[in-house]
Amino acid sequence: MPKLTKQIKALVTENMRRVILEKSEELIVRDGLDQLTMEKLAREAEISAGSIYNYFRNKDEIVAAILESAFQRLVAEVTAIASGSGPAAEQLRAVAEFMFADFHKVHGLHEAVRHRPPPLPPEQFRINHRKLVDAVASILRRGGEEGAFRPHDSLAAASAVLGFVREMRFDPSDLFRGG
Repeated sequence: MPKLTKQIKALVTENMRRVILEKSEELIVRDGLDQLTMEKLAREAEISAGSIYNYFRNKDEIVAAILESAFQRLVAEVTAIASGSGPAAEQLRAVAEFMFADFHKVHGLHEAVRHRPPPLPPEQFRINHRKLVDAVASILRRGGEEGAFRPHDSLAAASAVLGFVREMRFDPSDLFRGG
């Protein structure tokens, strides 16, 4: 029976962390990062403020977990697209479309944390970013082999593609407006 208790505790912990993160993200997007307090979060999550500290040390840890989760979703989806079948040009288009849609969904979160130091540890950010670059590079490399793309340094090209998508993330029409 003790094994079952450990399993239940793990499920409860996982569920509580998920609820706290979801509510935190909603509050950050709605009210801004500076307005997120443990008391407000507790009210929204319908739990006690003190219980939040059983799952997270502080607000920065919550924000880091939200961003890490968003980054992991991005990496997982881009990696899945890259490892799928079909022509490289279509895969590259699918990556760009997903990233634009994903950035649109988390626009408020990105805006809220944009002018603050990144809460993710730099090494973790580099690991995640490298996975993303590698996935896009694999599409570009395959596209070169298919003859769809001119010969290129696939890692440099992947960085350029991701940089272009990142710059367009909030309002792609800005690039096409006269100014």
